[in-house]
Amino acid sequence: MENVELYKALAKARMEFTKVKFDSVNPHFKNKFASLASMHDATIEALSANGLMILQLPTDNDGRFALKTVLAHVSGASIETTLLMPPTKNDAQGIGSAMTYARRYSYAAMLNIVGEPDDDAEIASQPIETITKAEASHLSKLIDSTETETAQVLGFYKIKSLEELPKLQYKRVVKRMEDKANESANS
Repeated sequence: MENVELYKALAKARMEFTKVKFDSVNPHFKNKFASLASMHDATIEALSANGLMILQLPTDNDGRFALKTVLAHVSGASIETTLLMPPTKNDAQGIGSAMTYARRYSYAAMLNIVGEPDDDAEIASQPIETITKAEASHLSKLIDSTETETAQVLGFYKIKSLEELPKLQYKRVVKRMEDKANESANS
């Protein structure tokens, strides 16, 4: 079995973790959660004492923001995972926010620590707000004007129709299509 030393060290470190503090509040859902700093504080000493460290590296996955998280052991063994986390806005603020979420969720998942109270999937099961028919029509015209295949856009966002596009992605897609139309017009 690979990574035996890493698994032994992780099991020992987990016994030494201190309690994670729910020190932050989500302003939208009003629920408490553990910040990345709180999770780090509760685990870093035990990880280090057992020859473990976590690296988190922003990366690109087919043009989409992703975060690679690596749990490494002094033996040279490691476990890694990559989490895609689409930014809500394609600017520094949006990417920074996506990176913060990705780091927190990946850190908690890699170490199997609880970073927020269990809500029985109440928040996750709430429907995602999608664009209106008027927005879908506008987007369809923009896509056609750039000679982009609608199927490409649908495939990228893993949706079956433009009406299923999440509202949070609408401005980003419109901007991309407008930029593409402007490039075509200027060439």
